[in-house]
Amino acid sequence: MRPNWQERFLELKENERTYVDEAGGFLAGVDEAGRGPLAGPVVAAAVVLPNDFIVERVDDSKRLTPLRREKLHGQICDGAASVSWVSLSERVVDEAGILNATYIAMREAIAALSVTPGLVLVDGREIPGLDTPQAAFPRADSRFLSVACASVVAKCVRDALMAEAHLAYPQYGFDAHKGYGTRRHIEALLRYGPCRIHRFSFRPVREIEKGSSGRPLHQRLK
Repeated sequence: MRPNWQERFLELKENERTYVDEAGGFLAGVDEAGRGPLAGPVVAAAVVLPNDFIVERVDDSKRLTPLRREKLHGQICDGAASVSWVSLSERVVDEAGILNATYIAMREAIAALSVTPGLVLVDGREIPGLDTPQAAFPRADSRFLSVACASVVAKCVRDALMAEAHLAYPQYGFDAHKGYGTRRHIEALLRYGPCRIHRFSFRPVREIEKGSSGRPLHQRLK
């Protein structure tokens, strides 16, 4: 009897078998991390896996513990045919909007791959303006192996960036909540006001900023 992790791995791999054939062997999975947080960058990752790639206990990154994600991140980067990731700052998110910023990051991550994919599997909606053929699916990160791997890479990279942000702004607890709108984060925002890496286009940050006197805080921080 196969262990449960092996059954799940084979399921994820089998789900994308048809698309591997369509891609001529170079199938890329792409996913993002950081669409919902009130602070920090949005990160997109793209992964192309070789046919003989195998890894234990891989899944959508949201289903994994931080320790499991970190171990997988190293194994994916070591074993993939190509891995790339792109981080776009909170200022790009504010200027372009989070959806457009996500699409920009995804296009740039795909373009940064060392091999040219014949097809891209996308988590969510199709990426506008992408020249490479693509197929988009809801919850693709829990259906396809390459997208699950991309979700792990994107999440690990973004978590590392937020851990660095914590060193600069320890009062917000970015190392714990990674910028998401938790109670602790909102309480810190109310006490200290937003900092440079907050997304001023997001309503909770914008409303707290309006409560400050004088010029908008993001202008005073320039």
